[in-house]
Amino acid sequence: MQLTNLQALWLLGLIPILIIIHNLKPRRKQMEVANLFLWQRVLKERGTGSHIQQVFLRNLLLLLQILMVCLCTLALAKPVRFYTSVNKGDVILVLDVSASMKTRTPNGLRFDQAVAKAQELAAGLAKESRMLIIEAAGTPVLRQPFTTDRIALQTALKQIEPTDMPGQLEKALYLALSFFNPGRDDRIYLITDGAGGNFEALVKQFPRMQPLLVTGGSKNVGITRFEFRQTLKSETQYEIMVEVKNFSPEAVLCPFQVLLEEVPLYRETFELKPQEKRLIFFPYEGLMTGTAVARLELEDDLAVDNEAYAVFHSEEDLWILLVTNGNYFLEKLLDSYPNLLINKADRIDPALWEEQVARHDLVIVDRQPTPPTTRGSLL
Repeated sequence: MQLTNLQALWLLGLIPILIIIHNLKPRRKQMEVANLFLWQRVLKERGTGSHIQQVFLRNLLLLLQILMVCLCTLALAKPVRFYTSVNKGDVILVLDVSASMKTRTPNGLRFDQAVAKAQELAAGLAKESRMLIIEAAGTPVLRQPFTTDRIALQTALKQIEPTDMPGQLEKALYLALSFFNPGRDDRIYLITDGAGGNFEALVKQFPRMQPLLVTGGSKNVGITRFEFRQTLKSETQYEIMVEVKNFSPEAVLCPFQVLLEEVPLYRETFELKPQEKRLIFFPYEGLMTGTAVARLELEDDLAVDNEAYAVFHSEEDLWILLVTNGNYFLEKLLDSYPNLLINKADRIDPALWEEQVARHDLVIVDRQPTPPTTRGSLL
């Protein structure tokens, strides 16, 4: 039992006051008169009781007053009793596997703490209750359908790994609601670190959801944007933009560089205050091919956002001969590739067939007979 209003205990201070008033009350004097000798003989024959009984009867009013003060104090203190109840409804578990769950803490990764909480929920299920597990990744994934098999649940939790992508908690919770049955007293649990969005608004949006937060690891500086833009002047001139943000509660010195195929393009060291962003712009001229890397050369609690990548591949134009009487979907597919140059024909001319095959990188024939040929790429 626990008292929820401890201030009511001050009323117990009335007990000493009652005792003092009781002791200050004038006592009656006993005087013997002649006509009492008959009653004295009767009392001696019946016995006067023990000393404790005499004290009790003499102070009965005081004891009743003390009892009333105690009862009033107990009532005003609002006692409550906690006990563990077994919920027989099903459990829908949404587990955050976003990149922020890889943050290091003194007790391991945040994701390790989340899995431990999930395992406790699975172990504490009622005998007839089932559990369903949803993985809140970039796209929500139903990792484990409803089951009462505790071993299957533990196995599914061990197989889940954190990703390098932001999590879609809202979409995952909508998916969880599609399995929710209020008639069975079902419960929805979300295990997350609350990062990457307005978590308070999410809690208000889903009142049936019970969040279980994992915390720890507050030092983090991350690259939030990495973009290349080709200028209008030349196909070999680019503008590079990088955004870096300090998520830490203290200022951090950030050694930063951008490399293309491990060749440095830009290098700078700067300081960021708590929650400060910095935009970095610089030009580049040359053939953009290979892998570009923006890198923060520091150690913090979340290493996954210390690097950002961009992959460039320069392809030559391909000439394609498409022979078809009309295929909307095939034509749209080929038009979606910018480096494909299409020549279209509705039939094959046998006299020009060998020449056409030799002049094109690829020939696509759609549902027509094909003359024999000894060279070229034919589909």
